[in-house]
Amino acid sequence: MCNCSHSDAKRGDEQDQPQPLPATLDSVAAEQPVETEEAARAFEELFVAPNAPPLDDEAKKNIEKRYLGKKLVEAADDSLTVNADTEFRVKDLPKFHRIFRSKNEPATMDYHPDRINIYLDKDGKCNEIIWV
Repeated sequence: MCNCSHSDAKRGDEQDQPQPLPATLDSVAAEQPVETEEAARAFEELFVAPNAPPLDDEAKKNIEKRYLGKKLVEAADDSLTVNADTEFRVKDLPKFHRIFRSKNEPATMDYHPDRINIYLDKDGKCNEIIWV
């Protein structure tokens, strides 16, 4: 026995009582809401590779023309109209995209040939597009 101020003895009935077992997967699953079709579809769109063929170079160039030299308008209101000759919104971008406000901004190194990377200058204009 040490000369410390703490006691090695159990504290009353508290430690004599059995502790509840961790929940099983079945009981946890039973508590979860049933997945809706909309949630399943959203998950599939985000995490399951699409079966569509990859974009060819001409299709990519046409997409690039829509954004190069134009300013990104960031607005919470989707009903906001923009001048299509000089502006674009995030919701106008292809499904798989990333927006960078600096060349030094960190990014993952995973390769997706149909993902568009939009690079903005200090004024918010798209000055470069890279597909990876």
